[in-house]
Amino acid sequence: MRIGKVTRVVTALMAMGVTAEFIAPIAKAADLSWQIREQGSKTRPIQLALNGIPEVKNPFDPEQADLIATVTAPNSSSFQIPMFWYQDYVNVMGNGQNPERAFGEPEWRLKFRSLEPGTYRISIAAKINGTSISVPPF
Repeated sequence: MRIGKVTRVVTALMAMGVTAEFIAPIAKAADLSWQIREQGSKTRPIQLALNGIPEVKNPFDPEQADLIATVTAPNSSSFQIPMFWYQDYVNVMGNGQNPERAFGEPEWRLKFRSLEPGTYRISIAAKINGTSISVPPF
């Protein structure tokens, strides 16, 4: 499908009353990136962030955003973990303000504890607004 055709479809949907907030752009693998947020150890889990996933109105609704990680251990066993939506907050006191406010950009995260030393592989099955997107492995 060419870009012009996609633009016409989106314009037609908007004319029918479907708002743009329900139409998520398709993510390109080049737009997606992994970052280590917490380095794991024997007693602490590793926490990874996946950036570049298209935004949705409600990231807690699995119909809008569903990201499942498959973690493959060094012994080739694997397990699945749902990713979670993360937003950091800072405590703000005084002036009758809300005691907390959002800090930084929200992101999708994966948290797990390694079962054995070695190299782990992570692949993601992601659906955003019903559309599967390709995520580069970690």
